[in-house]
Amino acid sequence: MAKTHDASQVAFFERDASELMGGVTYIPGFIAPKEADELLAAYLRLDWRQHIYRVTGKAPRLYVWMGVPYISPNLVSKTVTTEWTAEAKRIKDRVEQVTGCTFDSLNMNRYRHNRDSIGWHSDSEAEGRWDFPIASVSLGAVRRFQWKRKSDDATDSQAVEHGSLFIMPAGFQRDYQHRLPKQEKSCGERINLTFRRMLV
Repeated sequence: MAKTHDASQVAFFERDASELMGGVTYIPGFIAPKEADELLAAYLRLDWRQHIYRVTGKAPRLYVWMGVPYISPNLVSKTVTTEWTAEAKRIKDRVEQVTGCTFDSLNMNRYRHNRDSIGWHSDSEAEGRWDFPIASVSLGAVRRFQWKRKSDDATDSQAVEHGSLFIMPAGFQRDYQHRLPKQEKSCGERINLTFRRMLV
């Protein structure tokens, strides 16, 4: 039976209000470099797949989804659900310890080079409850993550480093869009782990 969250699970975000726009929290060095290197190598060995969108075609990135099955009407085929790996569970436990929140799903995106990206969007409620935060762990190449307020297009950004943790608070998807843009400078691979809450 799925756990419900209570006031104690969002207290982390109330205690540590960030100076970054939208109340996001950025924690560099969340995972030590040696362990981050080992995790990146392990995740690169997973069976990566590519979304195909009905309108725009192949996504410019790869994915692995773990946890609660997810179906999007925007995709040609359903998202394939992969069993939780030991490495993914280990990082999930650590993120939950730091945030005080319980997550039941993980979306992993693999950006293979500097031209892989994701455009402006808000995650749908089917991808993660809007009354719950999304915690994102970055591994690999440093990329610049951007977000903007829907009401006035005010924009902020953060270079997300190898082993860092970036947290979008509850309600963020309702009020903001975010993206990882293409960049001109060549870079290595980056894997992003986004921990989510799907069920009540």
